[in-house]
Amino acid sequence: MAAEPRKRTKKAASKKTAPKRAATQQPAVEVKKELPKAPPVRDEAYGGQAESPADSSVESKGMWLGAAEIFKQIFAQIRKNPRPALVLIVGYAILATLDWLYYRHWPVPKTAMDTVRRSMFQNIGSLLFLQALPTYALALADRREISVGKVFKFEANRYFSILLATIISIGIFVISSIPLLIPLIWTIPWFVLASYVIADKGVGPVEGLSISKRLAQNYKAQVWGVIGMALLVNLAAVMVAAIFGRIIVVVVAITTFASVWSVGSMAATYRWLQKQEARSE
Repeated sequence: MAAEPRKRTKKAASKKTAPKRAATQQPAVEVKKELPKAPPVRDEAYGGQAESPADSSVESKGMWLGAAEIFKQIFAQIRKNPRPALVLIVGYAILATLDWLYYRHWPVPKTAMDTVRRSMFQNIGSLLFLQALPTYALALADRREISVGKVFKFEANRYFSILLATIISIGIFVISSIPLLIPLIWTIPWFVLASYVIADKGVGPVEGLSISKRLAQNYKAQVWGVIGMALLVNLAAVMVAAIFGRIIVVVVAITTFASVWSVGSMAATYRWLQKQEARSE
């Protein structure tokens, strides 16, 4: 008879302690797991580089503001990778000095041909750097480092294709300047990017001109915006260079930098047009 009350007391004790245990239990806390951040979008048509916020802002701006944004980006890239630009400046300075030493006793040029003859060494330099300029410009547009050796590496197929494309495009510009034919306002933006296409893809001159036309035909205003900005930059460079007068090295340094800045911006325009075509497909 004594065992039964003991069992009852144990059950009663368990009932009394149950609420206390429940009261001491902590409420469950929900742990929120942070999702991993998505990697930056990489655009294969833009050199495989991560797209910067400035790229998308170019598309939302007008013709002139978009061109100014492109020039701003390229200026930053020249500062990050200035060695090829410095080599180009030194090369043109040497050639300009040779022109001055050779023609300093010649009379003042009276015709366009006289001016061409007085800049013979600089014109030779333009032929020497015909492939180097678009190669360096594409590296600036792609935001990638490039060595001086790679910039000035000679590739016969690309070089002569760029040369032929340049000659053909000049002929087209001359013919289109005649009234009642294809307006010059169309042909310039159509074919101005041919050298960048050839330097980038290694295609022939005709195909390079064809690709340039295809990319630019629906974006002539945007291309003209960059061309107009390039003209303003080079005009400002000439005005600033005029202050230094006969200090040839300074004059050439200013004008050459303006040219490099301009071709880099045109290469960035070429990349931008590639992206527009890829998105429309």
